[in-house]
Amino acid sequence: MIERKLFSDLLTHLFQKEISLIIGPRQSGKTALMDLLREHLDEKGERTLYLNLDIEYTISRFY
Repeated sequence: MIERKLFSDLLTHLFQKEISLIIGPRQSGKTALMDLLREHLDEKGERTLYLNLDIEYTISRFY
């Protein structure tokens, strides 16, 4: 997997009150980056919630 500087930036920003928004073109690694972050947090015993807004069922829960 490609090492990304953004991952370490996200780790340092994780427990701030602000949110981090990750945007980019298709196939640029956004989901892979979030999977890495989720795995990292799972290993530390932190709770996570992953919502994929490409899935119709998930989107319908926000209306």
